[in-house]
Amino acid sequence: MNRNLSDIKTNAYNKAGKIILDQKIYDEVDKDISSTSQILTTEINSSTLKVKEEIKKIEIKITSLKSTARNVAQDIVSSTKTVTQALKQGDTPVIASQNVNNEQKESTKESKESDKVPPLVVQTPYDPVLNKLKSQYDPVLQKLQTEYKKTKENKQSEKIAKGDSH
Repeated sequence: MNRNLSDIKTNAYNKAGKIILDQKIYDEVDKDISSTSQILTTEINSSTLKVKEEIKKIEIKITSLKSTARNVAQDIVSSTKTVTQALKQGDTPVIASQNVNNEQKESTKESKESDKVPPLVVQTPYDPVLNKLKSQYDPVLQKLQTEYKKTKENKQSEKIAKGDSH
């Protein structure tokens, strides 16, 4: 980035050409370029920090989802074992749904506490050209459909009329 700013400075000096510039003007240009460079660096650092914070939030969410998935998998395995053992013993399998519900409630409480990341909202882009084409397309399509139906009905009535005359 500093290279680009020095190029800008050099170009500014070259554009001045043979005009003799006061040292004060050179100093002002250097000061403005340095100020701009500092502002850009600050903005880049701020943006980088924001991106890192968002990545950290996403990592926390992924970790939460992984632990929830593990809990669900363990519940399924234990329920399957219970049912299998009950079937081997000839009993009617009874699953302790209350225990499963309690475990689910606990896991949802844990996930809600770690769900401080706002949900991602995906918005469909608004395309005015596409909307304009669609608005023009609908009436044309409807006209074509009605004309097709009329033509089809006319052909059928002609066939009926020809069939009656023979």
